[in-house]
Amino acid sequence: MSIKLIVISGGLASGKSTLADQLRQVFNCRVIKTSDIIRNHQAPWAKGNRRSLQRKGNELDRTTEFGWIANEIANQIRRGDDNSLIVLEGIRKPRQIERILTEIGHRYVKHVHLSVDRSTQKRRFGSSNRSKDTGLSFENATNDVSERMVSQLAEKADMVIETERHTEEDVFHRVSSRLNLYSRTSDRLVDVLVGGQYGSEGKGNIADFLSPDYNVLMRVGGPNAGHKVFEEPPFTHISLPCGTRREENGQYLLIGPGAVINPKILIEEIRNCKVEPRRLILDEQSLLILEEDLKWEKEYLEQEIGSTAQGVGKATARRVTNRFRDSRKCKLAKDLSQEFSELKQYVGSTAERLEMAYARGERILLEGTQGTGLSLFHGDYPSVTSRDTTVSGCLSEAGIGPRRVNRIVLVCRTYPIRVGGNSGGFSKEITWKDVAERSGIPIKEFVKNEVGSRSGIKRRVGEFDWKQLRRACHLNTPTDVALTFVDYLDIKNRKAIRFDQLTTETIKFVDEIEVVAGVPCSLISTSFDYKCVIDRRRW
Repeated sequence: MSIKLIVISGGLASGKSTLADQLRQVFNCRVIKTSDIIRNHQAPWAKGNRRSLQRKGNELDRTTEFGWIANEIANQIRRGDDNSLIVLEGIRKPRQIERILTEIGHRYVKHVHLSVDRSTQKRRFGSSNRSKDTGLSFENATNDVSERMVSQLAEKADMVIETERHTEEDVFHRVSSRLNLYSRTSDRLVDVLVGGQYGSEGKGNIADFLSPDYNVLMRVGGPNAGHKVFEEPPFTHISLPCGTRREENGQYLLIGPGAVINPKILIEEIRNCKVEPRRLILDEQSLLILEEDLKWEKEYLEQEIGSTAQGVGKATARRVTNRFRDSRKCKLAKDLSQEFSELKQYVGSTAERLEMAYARGERILLEGTQGTGLSLFHGDYPSVTSRDTTVSGCLSEAGIGPRRVNRIVLVCRTYPIRVGGNSGGFSKEITWKDVAERSGIPIKEFVKNEVGSRSGIKRRVGEFDWKQLRRACHLNTPTDVALTFVDYLDIKNRKAIRFDQLTTETIKFVDEIEVVAGVPCSLISTSFDYKCVIDRRRW
């Protein structure tokens, strides 16, 4: 972007300050007001009163031949070390913008003029809190020569907007789009991580490993999926993205509008992770689980399909069926009751934060939950979950367009698992004793570790399903595969920190993964430890 300076002109109460503040918040611009430049010239009699500032500005125009603003901005650009875009608010005369264009250069300056009809201007002036205008009438405020000349700037502006006909948001989006401040929709800033089997593929540890490379971490899904990361003791993320605890003041955290939330569980997780409100946004459209949802699933689904009975499916069904007749029973995050007032401070719009991330070129990691084989649409119905668990489903729940996607990481484990009980079949089911004998891992480790992170129920296990891998690749079109639990192939792999240190049979297995998937196996998890991922990425 070649623009160095955005100049905002407009009459009194035309919306200049609002637009400047929005540009500062979203695009990290430095905002400079002409009134502040006047104060920097040390005018002791011009400390805030509008009339005195107007008189001092007129005096500076005369003594500098209208160059005082241009000189200050040029100095700011020359000594600026953050390369941030400067927004200048409040020029009032054509000669001022002419000097700015001469000093800075026409190609580096964009001029936006906000116009407003007099009746709207007067109404806004009277209704706003203007401490510096105390005792000053609208007629007197607009009678100065500098205010009378403002309308002439419209002829010289690159863009003119009649603000009485638009909301503040409309003005902001029109200006940002016209000046090409937004990233292009083809800018690929989002990487997505999804499971390729029936969940519990070890996505949490992979997401946690990748998280330092990203500015924004986002999660969708519900509390029926726990993502465990290695700590001492291990920590399981239920609603927050993995990587949250790596840097307590680090990346921004987002929970998307398609997520399903248990408020009690989320509050506890926020406390455990010490997440400040400025760091996390829970989208106002995300769905809340009610006590009745938990009771219903416990009674009807837990035994029938091996459900974790966390209320996600029942709450989701109510969101669909209660849209008209009894919508009050469907609670979204924006409807949080006083009981969960602690959570209200986190509620907002993830769409706005994503737009900001795109504009700043920030990298985003979207963490999916569960696995492709449990997709409501693409799994073995009825032994499925209540949502689409593919990349497409995750993007929809997050509110991210497909052209934003850069990398898709499909996480698969060497031996897929399913929740114990009547949870559906495998292509070929085996026992943990079989895995123990093949790998050399004591059976007691499987008894201890292979239980559901949310249900606590012992897991079932099956042979690696190559047809399922091909199907998962067809549905998700991954750019990379992350293979986990390679120590289950051979306990000797736990010692490997490089690819060549894996056993010969494991290397052959990885090669076969790449042949069937048609993409590289870029991440290989050897164990559940700090240094447990062999990184073969080329990105």
